[in-house]
Amino acid sequence: MAKQVDFRVGGGGTIFMIEPRTPQAKKWVRQNVPLEPWQWLGPRFSVEHRYVDDLIEGIRNDGLTVEGGDA
Repeated sequence: MAKQVDFRVGGGGTIFMIEPRTPQAKKWVRQNVPLEPWQWLGPRFSVEHRYVDDLIEGIRNDGLTVEGGDA
């Protein structure tokens, strides 16, 4: 059985939606991403396009997986 992807990235343009899908991903977000409550829409949070590449790089550098968003 394949390992579940930790993060799913969707959207594009000026706003991307990031969904932490595993317990490890949710913990990583709590420890590494300062978010405001308004950034959350259900299980996903929004980030501006200028931050998404650095966010994905940080996720991968810590050994987690990303799917989508041309990641």
